[in-house]
Amino acid sequence: MPKKQKLFFAVAPFFLAVLLVGAVLFFPRTPEKMTRQELKDVSVARNVQLFTGMELKQQAFQDKKVIPFMGSSELSRIDLMHPSVLAEKYQRDYLPFLVGAAGTSSLSHYFFLKTNEKEMYGRKAVFIISPQWFTPEGVPSDAAGKFISPMQVCDWLVNTGEINDDEAYLAKRLLKMPASTRSLVIKNFIQKVAEKKELSALEIAFVKAELAVYQREDSLFRRLTDGSIWKRVLHQEKELPKEYSYEKLDELAANKAKKQMTNNEFRIQDRFFKTRIEGGLHKLKGSQAKWSYLKSPEYNDFEMVLEEMAKLKMDVMFVIQPTNKLWTDYTGLSSEMLNDFSVKIREQLTSQGFTNVIDFTDKSTTPYFMNDTIHIGYRGWLALDKHVLDFMKQSNKAQYNIQEKKYFSKEWADFKP
Repeated sequence: MPKKQKLFFAVAPFFLAVLLVGAVLFFPRTPEKMTRQELKDVSVARNVQLFTGMELKQQAFQDKKVIPFMGSSELSRIDLMHPSVLAEKYQRDYLPFLVGAAGTSSLSHYFFLKTNEKEMYGRKAVFIISPQWFTPEGVPSDAAGKFISPMQVCDWLVNTGEINDDEAYLAKRLLKMPASTRSLVIKNFIQKVAEKKELSALEIAFVKAELAVYQREDSLFRRLTDGSIWKRVLHQEKELPKEYSYEKLDELAANKAKKQMTNNEFRIQDRFFKTRIEGGLHKLKGSQAKWSYLKSPEYNDFEMVLEEMAKLKMDVMFVIQPTNKLWTDYTGLSSEMLNDFSVKIREQLTSQGFTNVIDFTDKSTTPYFMNDTIHIGYRGWLALDKHVLDFMKQSNKAQYNIQEKKYFSKEWADFKP
């Protein structure tokens, strides 16, 4: 066989593969229509690809009755009184869409809103605030970066325009998150934004091309949930009484929780206590005595979320989670500090027009309100459900007065009430 033919047969498969990959990535396609069951499966799915992806969420939120429940790890615990279980059992006219997992916080929620602006405009949402986000260092960069994808970063870069203080601040935060900035070229563009330098038309074109690749990948790998979490929802709802009665459900919640909290004095679920606490219990006594949630960059991250919500005219109910006082008394975490946290975060919310705030801080001693040390549990979810029912009946009368100069400042991040 002539050398030219040998060379052709050697390299042809490579070029053919390149052409096929290019066709798959860039050939236009119409997204598949989501079935009602797929919507339910996606609404409770936990995988990171779904959280950081765009196509499935954008399709899901085309249904105006899909309501984002934003928070962190508490949303992952599908128990008897979980919002998704109660909504399914009692055929509510809304479907909770869980936006949160261990590690999500203000920055990841900002990107969720930013990449779904069209879908979020004027929409209701429930936002669960965890005091433990507000540590002196903020949520660790590796944890936060896990839930901010390169695709979301590219989408943000494409829409930066004239660089303002918010975007420069966000760029500096992103530079500390390697998972979000895998591309060296994109990282250089983020550095420019951090320096308040606008991207050139050529640079924007490059980002758009990279974004197109990520979006195509997002489309190809959209079926990433097998419906197993939704099956847990169905399993849990079978235990609930046929007719909704708050009193009966509260009694059921207390009894259920009591049976699951038998091996410790802190009203912590047995399995959590055994696997996460028991082995090192003696080391934890007094270990949180110097902890504080009053000075944190998270307050500035949170302000970015509020500004985006105001821009989108969203109607949001905020929920401040309590802690388990039996546990915090043991670890030494200050009740006075937690009350001050409540005062500070409520001021940041209400002074800017976010007046629908459910503060559960004073529920820290209520039996079975929590599942463990910091996660809302059976009776807590049920108490929240009562507020959600009222919230969903209210019309959107949101009027906001964003005070960026005050709340998007180091002075506020460091302020102690």
